[in-house]
Amino acid sequence: MGDLAPLDRDPAAARRLAREAVLARALPTEDPQELFRNLDEALASDPPPGRLWWADGRGIGVAVWQPAGTLGLGVGLLYLEAGRRSPAAYRAAIVRLRDAVGPIVFLPGGLAGLSADEESAVMTGLGFAPFGRMEMRFPADLEVAPDDERIVASVRAVRLADESALARLHGAAYDGQFDRFLFLTDPDPVRDAVTQIRDILGGTYGPFLPGGSTIVEDGGRAVAACLAVQRPSTVLIADVMVDPAYQGRRLGRSVLLGSVRAIRASGERSPVLNVTLGNAPAVRLYESVGFRRSLGPSSEWYNTAIVPVAPGDGYASTAVGPASSGSRPGA
Repeated sequence: MGDLAPLDRDPAAARRLAREAVLARALPTEDPQELFRNLDEALASDPPPGRLWWADGRGIGVAVWQPAGTLGLGVGLLYLEAGRRSPAAYRAAIVRLRDAVGPIVFLPGGLAGLSADEESAVMTGLGFAPFGRMEMRFPADLEVAPDDERIVASVRAVRLADESALARLHGAAYDGQFDRFLFLTDPDPVRDAVTQIRDILGGTYGPFLPGGSTIVEDGGRAVAACLAVQRPSTVLIADVMVDPAYQGRRLGRSVLLGSVRAIRASGERSPVLNVTLGNAPAVRLYESVGFRRSLGPSSEWYNTAIVPVAPGDGYASTAVGPASSGSRPGA
C-alpha cells in the first residue's frame, strides 16, 4: 500500500481522489455540488483531517475524517484508485490507517471496486458491523396536519436561554442509544449533552433558527424539543427529542409539527431531517407527520468493539441525532 502521507503533501491529489470518492458513493438523487461543499469544508481545515496513501511518487488513495472524537476517528471517505482495489488492499489500508492514527469507530460503506460480499467480508473480519442513515423530507406541496390544541398551547419557540434545559433533555433522550455514540464528544454523558446542544445552538451545523425551533416544558423542565438550523440549500431539523418519562403523550409530534409550521412561515416549504435505520419509533413519527424518505439509506460501518449498542437498540425515545449532513465528510 505504500506510505501514509498528510493530505497537504499533495493537496491537488487529495482533492481529486476525495471528489472521486464522493461521486463513487453518491446516490442518483444527490446534488454533487452540495456534497463537494461539505468535502471542501473539511479539506480547508488546518491541517486537513486525513491521509493519502502514497506510492510511486503520487497519491493512490485517500481517507478523510472528522476531528478525532473521544472514542476514535469517524472516517467519512475511504477510497483507493482504480487498479489498486481489492479486498486485501482495502484491508491492508484500514489496518495501516488504524495503526498510524489510532482507533477507528466509523467507516464508510460502498468501497469503490468491491462487491457487497467482498466489502462485508473485509469489514466484518476487522470487527465492524453495518448501519445506515437516511434523509427524510417534508413534501413542499403537503399541508401541515392539525394538532391537539391542548398540546399546541404549551409549544413555544426555543430561546438561547433554554440551553441548559435542552442539554438535560438531550442527555435523557439519548441515554443508551446508538446515536449518542455516533456523535459522541465526551465520555461523560452530562458534558457530552452540553456540547451537543451548544454545537447546534452555536451554529456548528449551520446557523441556528430559534424561530423554527420549538420546545415544551413541564414545571420549567424541558420535556420535548425540535431544533432547526439553516443549511446552504434547505432548513435541516437537527434534533427531535422527547424525555423518555413523557413518551406516549404526542409531544414529539407536536414539537415537530410546530417547527414545520414555523419553518413554512419563514418561506422554506420542504425541511429535511436525518434518522438512523433501526430507530423505528422516530421513523414512524416522521412518516405519520408527512415526512418521506428522500435520500439513502447510506451504507456505513461501526466498530463493535468500541460502540456497545447496535443501531436497533435503546430507541425507547424519539431522537434523530445531530444533523449528519456536514458532520462527516461524504456521509
